[in-house]
Amino acid sequence: MVTKGARSRAASRSDAQKEAEDEVRSQLGAQLQVSLSSKDLDLGEGTRVALDGHFAAVGKVIAVEISAQVGKPKAGQQKKILADILKLALVRIVLESQGQSVRSILAFIDEKPTKWLSGDGWGALAVRTFKIEVKVVVVDPQLITKVKSAKVEQNLHKPED
Repeated sequence: MVTKGARSRAASRSDAQKEAEDEVRSQLGAQLQVSLSSKDLDLGEGTRVALDGHFAAVGKVIAVEISAQVGKPKAGQQKKILADILKLALVRIVLESQGQSVRSILAFIDEKPTKWLSGDGWGALAVRTFKIEVKVVVVDPQLITKVKSAKVEQNLHKPED
């Protein structure tokens, strides 16, 4: 049984994250001069992946995953980011095998969660190996505050994170 408190925490998180993802998708699309939209992408063999941002033109695809993570990520949050890296790598490999040129981007609303992706760990090696661009998209500070508040409500961060 899902409690009312659990439902409200999930809803507040979803609302704040959705708003952040929408803002990142819009701003990143403007920077790239394309219209990004979320996409349920068919990779063949009955496999589909949901992308936070997608653009396709003849022979060219931009695949984007967006993280509304703020502050230093905890182990579970790092795993989610690593899953996004794997997803982007899979999309690249499959689409390039079909003759597409793929640009893969992992976008964040805060710089702190990207730090471990530029070091010497395997997550950093993965973004370099799979040619995944890590970008920080500047969003309204009030939106960052909303995301932080939602995460505090879910006990994912202490207020000072």
